Amino acid sequence: MPTSPISTVSQEQQHVSSLIELMKQEQQLLVAADADGLEQTTPRKNALLQALADLSAQRHAALLAAGCEGSEAGMEPWLAVSGTPEARAQWEALLVLGREAKELNRVNGML
Repeated sequence: MPTSPISTVSQEQQHVSSLIELMKQEQQLLVAADADGLEQTTPRKNALLQALADLSAQRHAALLAAGCEGSEAGMEPWLAVSGTPEARAQWEALLVLGREAKELNRVNGML
């Protein structure tokens, strides 16, 4: 288990960035109706999502160990008490990436 809830955020950012790139590729494949290409993206997407779930679970466990809620909502109180400006910036960057991924997922779902 990480010693700090922020310790997984850098890896989470990398994984979400990779997921965003993959979803952009997926969008192009959806527009082109390329079923074979889509079939190849699914395992990669699933692997990234599983890795993100694992990292998130580690962060949640670290939040619980720090006496905060073991969820996304627990980060703000933890940052207020124990975070640094750098940690807050990392967290905010992850949230921005997450919103971008969510929007891409929404658009791809409509396609």
